[in-house]
Amino acid sequence: MAQSRGTLTLKGVAPPGAPPPSPSQRRTAELLERLFTTYPATFKRDDPPVPLAISIREELFAAWHQLPRTAIRQALDAYCRRPAYFRAVVAGAARIGLDGKPAGTVTEEGAKDAAKRLARLLARLPKKEGGQ
Repeated sequence: MAQSRGTLTLKGVAPPGAPPPSPSQRRTAELLERLFTTYPATFKRDDPPVPLAISIREELFAAWHQLPRTAIRQALDAYCRRPAYFRAVVAGAARIGLDGKPAGTVTEEGAKDAAKRLARLLARLPKKEGGQ
């Protein structure tokens, strides 16, 4: 008999019995799924993320003009505010656009900002047992 895998959330899979995601969280997860399937060269589900073009938000607003901008922002925030994404934003790394092609590079300032955001994010995460 298969064991329940839990509910897919923005932060991974919630354990069985966890509260269900809110409507906003479900909508964001659905839009993330749409990003993964529509733009697989840009939005990586399983591979390490790559820095996105500075203009990616505006590109998505234009491509998905029928969707609320707030929903698009939330999906991009969920994708870009992860430790793996912040770690990918290093000076000189190529940024990519919706078409999966290079669209600029990460600046020193951009890399420093990502490092600061990563440090703040990691400071807020609960510490694992054993001091790790």
